[in-house]
Amino acid sequence: MATNEPYYTSEQISIPTEFPDILLQFSKAAIRTQPTDILAWSAAYFRALANGQTPP
Repeated sequence: MATNEPYYTSEQISIPTEFPDILLQFSKAAIRTQPTDILAWSAAYFRALANGQTPP
C-alpha cells in the first residue's frame, strides 16, 4: 500500500516517558468498559485525566 506520508524512524521521534503507561492504562480501561462510542468515551477519558479526575 503506497502512501504519500513520510516515514519516521525511532531516531526522529521522541516519545515522552509517560506515554507507554498512559496508553496501557487507556487500553485496559477501554477493554474493561467496552464503550459503544469509542471516540466520545476516549474524549471523556482524556478530559478526566487532564482535569485530575478519575477517568470513566
